[in-house]
Amino acid sequence: MSYRGTGRLLLEGLGAVAAIGVIALLVLFWRLTSAPVPVDFLAPQIERAFAGEGIKATVGSTALIWDGNNREIQVEARDWRFRDSENRPLAYLPRAELTLSLDALLQGTFGATKVELDRARLRLLRDEEGRFSFAGAFEESEGAPDLSTLAEDVLVQLLAPANPDRPLSYLQQIDIRNARVLFDDRRVERQVEVRDASLLIWRAEEGLRGRIEGFAALGEAAAGLDASLWYDPERRTIESRIDFSDLHVADLAPWAGFQEIEGVALTLEGEALVELPLDGRLPAGTFSLYSRQGWLDLPEIFAQPFEVRSLAIEGAFDVAGQALRFSEMELHLGNEMDPGPRVKAVMAVARRQGAVDLAVEAQVSEVLISDLHAYWPVAARDGGRPWVVGNIPAGRAPEGRIKAHLTIAETAGSEPEIHELDGAFSFEDLEVHYLRPLPPASGLSGSATFDADGFYFEVEEGGLDELEITGGKVAILGLQENQQYLEVDFNARSPLPLILKVLEHPRLNLLQELGFTARGSGGATRARARFRLPLEEEVTLEDIEIAVEAELEEVLLPAAVLGQDLTGGPLSLQLSQDEMEIEGEALLGDVPLQKVSWKEVFSGGPGSTRVSATVPRLDEEARARLGIDLGPYLRGPLAGEVNLVSRGQNAATLDLSLDLQMTELQLQEIDWTKPPGRAGRLSGRVNLQNERPLLMEGFELQAEGLSLSQGKIEFDEQGDPRNMLFASAILDNSELQQLSIRRLEGGGLEVHIGGGRLDLEPLLKDDERQEEETLVEAAEDTAATLLVIAPHLSELRFSENRLLRTVELRVLREHGLWQEVVLRGEIPRHLWRYRGTYDAADEQTVRKAVSLEYGRAADRPGYALNLEADDLGALLRAIDLFDTLEGGDLQIVGTSPAPLPSSPMELEVWVDDYHLVEAPVLARLLTIASLSGLGNLLTGEGIAFQRLTGSVTWSEGRLSSDLLRAYGPSLGITARGHLDLEGETSEVRGTLVPAYSINRVLGAIPLLGFLLTGGEGEGVLGVTYVLSGSLEDPQFSVNPLSVLTPGFLRGLFNLPTGEGAVEPPSVFPPEELRGR
Repeated sequence: MSYRGTGRLLLEGLGAVAAIGVIALLVLFWRLTSAPVPVDFLAPQIERAFAGEGIKATVGSTALIWDGNNREIQVEARDWRFRDSENRPLAYLPRAELTLSLDALLQGTFGATKVELDRARLRLLRDEEGRFSFAGAFEESEGAPDLSTLAEDVLVQLLAPANPDRPLSYLQQIDIRNARVLFDDRRVERQVEVRDASLLIWRAEEGLRGRIEGFAALGEAAAGLDASLWYDPERRTIESRIDFSDLHVADLAPWAGFQEIEGVALTLEGEALVELPLDGRLPAGTFSLYSRQGWLDLPEIFAQPFEVRSLAIEGAFDVAGQALRFSEMELHLGNEMDPGPRVKAVMAVARRQGAVDLAVEAQVSEVLISDLHAYWPVAARDGGRPWVVGNIPAGRAPEGRIKAHLTIAETAGSEPEIHELDGAFSFEDLEVHYLRPLPPASGLSGSATFDADGFYFEVEEGGLDELEITGGKVAILGLQENQQYLEVDFNARSPLPLILKVLEHPRLNLLQELGFTARGSGGATRARARFRLPLEEEVTLEDIEIAVEAELEEVLLPAAVLGQDLTGGPLSLQLSQDEMEIEGEALLGDVPLQKVSWKEVFSGGPGSTRVSATVPRLDEEARARLGIDLGPYLRGPLAGEVNLVSRGQNAATLDLSLDLQMTELQLQEIDWTKPPGRAGRLSGRVNLQNERPLLMEGFELQAEGLSLSQGKIEFDEQGDPRNMLFASAILDNSELQQLSIRRLEGGGLEVHIGGGRLDLEPLLKDDERQEEETLVEAAEDTAATLLVIAPHLSELRFSENRLLRTVELRVLREHGLWQEVVLRGEIPRHLWRYRGTYDAADEQTVRKAVSLEYGRAADRPGYALNLEADDLGALLRAIDLFDTLEGGDLQIVGTSPAPLPSSPMELEVWVDDYHLVEAPVLARLLTIASLSGLGNLLTGEGIAFQRLTGSVTWSEGRLSSDLLRAYGPSLGITARGHLDLEGETSEVRGTLVPAYSINRVLGAIPLLGFLLTGGEGEGVLGVTYVLSGSLEDPQFSVNPLSVLTPGFLRGLFNLPTGEGAVEPPSVFPPEELRGR
């Protein structure tokens, strides 16, 4: 047989075999499409293929079936059972479909490339160390197959290369339908179960891939699940993409262990890309979430629920690194009809060393301030939240941003540690109640920033009614402290009445303390205001720190001070919670005020009110309108400076510095007047109580002819001067120290003079007194009391160089009647002699004194007087009455039944040893009497007199005597008649007796002496005279025939001698008067 024949035979044989095969296949295909073809002989092969180490598999029956969907012939195996080495059941599969591997069959091995299972169970376990494994069967059994114990070996075979000794190494795909997969994570004590799952696992070049669809159950929560899986054998990691939907966040609360999220009524959908290491390391990945309409009701975090319009989050997580990051989050609150704020944020969360580290950056838009209480966490109750929520009820924040980095300790009760917190936002139409129930500031717009310590607002515009805010700052401080504060600093323009209404509001009630109201006020202000207050529910005025700087223009404050309007300006205002100060220029009524300074301390107490001003002119009409009554003291306009300071308890002091140039000033108490046009200044401090003067201290009055220094004046309840004390008082030639003038009850004055020089000349000169009231006359006219006490006067002046020294003076006059007069003093040496020539006796004399005592008699009813002087001539020169009398020892005693001048006083007069020198009146009389020789003596040493004596009656300014006698060696004189001192007239008759010593000797002859001389004191020779007319220029007449008339016919002289002489009493002054 040739090779060609052999080949043809082989081809024909093969063709026949092929034909037979085709026919067989066609018959098999037809059979398979009609019904499964039993192939039980394959059962042992299948059992060997799926048996593993320690695992034994048995199959009940096998058959070939046609998979019309995939156009494949498969082997159907039923009643699979798996047991361990101890024959304990591991798993049961009621049915499985296998697609056989042709390669394995050609190599004599039964291997499947695809396995399809139905209603299988799979359990994946992560232990406490983080290692993954397939666990044993489910705790509950529902007859469904559980492949957990076989899964790991099957996955290993899926990754292995084809090997005839390992039939499962030919496996390419596992398809499980209606599966139930349980992920048991014991490390976090959570389970995730996927129900009604379709699980597909297939071999890929880079490893294994898979996909699972179903419903994931997380406790009570469930979500649609569609996940793709990639397994990388080299990295031993599973990467997955998980799509989920219909996940209700609130249902996660029990599973997640966070009961707080039960109030999150959101349904989430999204996807996650997860990398799951199989070496025990924890997974990481990215995710995206989205939710539509829902609600947030988290009472532990927010005060009230709020609606969520949408939520979208993209982020990443790393379980191993315990980190979570939101790379993009968008939250839109509200709904389509009422949209709310929008939030865009990035956030990173990590757990480190027992604490959670949180960093977030967010942008927020369209926040309504009225909803701020809902968005501000209630956990911040101790911060500024309560005050802000309660006192900023309206406004909006169009946009804002926040950046925060903080660490939250996992220890219960720990406060978060803030590393960084800052942000910014804009605001519009903000309404702020700075101090309820005062009117709020509204329409505030601007921008703000914040940090861990507080919020800082920049206000661009806004206002309070008509108050316009032109810029400012608001800060909420101390957010990390126990006490938070609100600080406000803004610039504003406003009508003045609006500001006053705020200050007048009962919440502040400041105007009442200032004494005026906002009613009828006017003007405008430009101000910068700052205040600080604690953020507490109850805030008092004392809790607020206030600082206001303002300029006031065109001011009108009705009846602000002393019932007069305060107008004008500009005025500057400084205001704080403690005090207010106003400076500038204004008008009080029509009185101009310059350099006005008004400071008010609201806390009260000393210095709570300080008002000072310069008054350029204040006339009488203006003073009357202001209710300033300066009585009879001031007339005409005055100018000066005033400074009023309150001292607490309704007390105040008023400092005055007055210019009296144009003022007429009258002080009737000291009989002094300053006419207008002459310089004068008055200053002092007046102490006030309930706006009534009590005391004036530091009184200074400087004017021509008067100087009062270091004075103090006390006032009575009617505001009239009651007591006055001056350390120094200079009035013309009077220079007094410690002058005290006190008004007595019932009227009158009590004057104390501590020392100095008292000048009586103004009181003694009639031409200067005229109609003006003297101090004495004022007391007399008011039927009041006058008491003058001057125990230590250095001088008592009567005229130039006519004075007494070392004087004690006491005068008491009551109801116009003299009750007491005490005068003691020394006569200066230069007045001892008329011509200033001193003899040896003068050189030996230390002092010459004078003493006058008048008052109630000590030993009988009535009044008594005693006047003594060591030198009558010196005394007369000292009081400026008579110069030409030298020497003379004087004593006058007198009595009166009632005080002068109501009753006459009977006086007895004694003067011894004196000379008359240059007595013009006596010289004229002697000349007229043809006794010119005696008159010539007056031009020399004078006429010496041994004594002057007699009785005198003083009554109503009139001196009268029945007989006054004066005698000496050369001359004797008698006088009878009167001198009217008030009328300034005289009527005196008498006798001149020359050679009085000879006449006296003749008169001593018994019987004959009387006949020759006319009795005691008479002379043989004598001339009678008459003196009449005015005291200034008296007229004399002499009877020359009287020289030849016997003495007994004249009966002129009766000079007492011996026991018949009248001696002066020694009972003055009475003891009860000495201490007065």
